[in-house]
Amino acid sequence: MHNIIFILSHYDDEFGLFNVIEGFCKNNDKVFVIYLTNGSTIDSAKNKKKMQRREDESIRILLKLGVKKNNILFLGKKLKIPVYYLHKNLNLVYDYINEFLKKFTGLTYVYTHAWEGGNEDHDSSFVITKKILINNKKLKKAFQFAQYNRHNVV
Repeated sequence: MHNIIFILSHYDDEFGLFNVIEGFCKNNDKVFVIYLTNGSTIDSAKNKKKMQRREDESIRILLKLGVKKNNILFLGKKLKIPVYYLHKNLNLVYDYINEFLKKFTGLTYVYTHAWEGGNEDHDSSFVITKKILINNKKLKKAFQFAQYNRHNVV
């Protein structure tokens, strides 16, 4: 059994990894999903119903895939990081995730967005994960997935 952590920028970014998440859950690995933004832009931050609906939708889907509810973490909500502002909070998020990883024993693998240039939050997630991989000896490997720019991806 391994620790599998999905570091995602936004609610609904899990759609690119449904089969991967479900496969790890069926394998009885400890699967965690961490969202790094709060699901809302600055302009729509007052629309609490919309934010809650998006959060509930991600929870519902992840539960269907087999992720335990306590393993779904809304870090961006906790830290009040709106969509498109992750790049202004790189060190803060890095520190929180590094602390989170300290509780794990055994092999830990991380999945996050690829550096594609299509979305600054996705690229920021990549940068955070890369720094964690370089500085954290507990991590075995990190993997990236593309959501926007799949040209020449094998």
